[in-house]
Amino acid sequence: SPPSVNEYRLEMQRFSKMEELIQAEEGSVSAGVVVLGTGTLKISLGAEAKAWLVCHGRAMKSTFETTVGQVSKMTEDWSKRLGREVKDLDDVGEVMAALREMRENEFYVESSIEPVEECYSLLQKYQIVVQQEDMDKVDALRYLWQNVRHQCVQVQDHLISVQTSFKSSLLANASVYRQDVTSFVHDYAEHGPMVLGIHPREACVRLLQFQSQFDDLWQKFQRYLNGEELFGLSVTPYPDLE
Repeated sequence: SPPSVNEYRLEMQRFSKMEELIQAEEGSVSAGVVVLGTGTLKISLGAEAKAWLVCHGRAMKSTFETTVGQVSKMTEDWSKRLGREVKDLDDVGEVMAALREMRENEFYVESSIEPVEECYSLLQKYQIVVQQEDMDKVDALRYLWQNVRHQCVQVQDHLISVQTSFKSSLLANASVYRQDVTSFVHDYAEHGPMVLGIHPREACVRLLQFQSQFDDLWQKFQRYLNGEELFGLSVTPYPDLE
């Protein structure tokens, strides 16, 4: 795993202190009657220490840039999905999926924001160049997360308020759907492409017609299956479709 922000900070402190000690040295050294100038050496060693400090800073920035991108992308995606108008079971399922993903990734987001903020604070402290756009993303990170958490609470409250009506609608639609499946299976057996004695061309036409009906029924099956799981209902089997 990559170094933590604390490990980077300790290394950067070490090279910063080294640079200070080098600059604090005298500009010359006397050896008897000989005086040796150390100015050039001090400049060289100081530049080397500074270069290592900047190198560690850039490595740290590269590590946490990835985190900033991941957290920003997740929070923006959750905010968009939670803002979806809940009109049917598909909408409920999508919103519930977003809420579930938030719960699963909450610890990662919470534990990532502070190190990211500390990382960019260190970059500023040691005057390592950071694009303003990157700083703006970091500054917005905590706000985005707090905003999407507030949005989460509001959405959960709304789902609770509409749960009863959606559940009733699901049960009513599922009842009609079961009748549709029964009719489809009967029609397929009586008038489908497998009926004995029909011409191959007619069989092909019937296959296309029944395939279209099947696709529609299968989409509804997936929707009602998700709805039954969503509301904790017993899942209705449809062996003739499966």
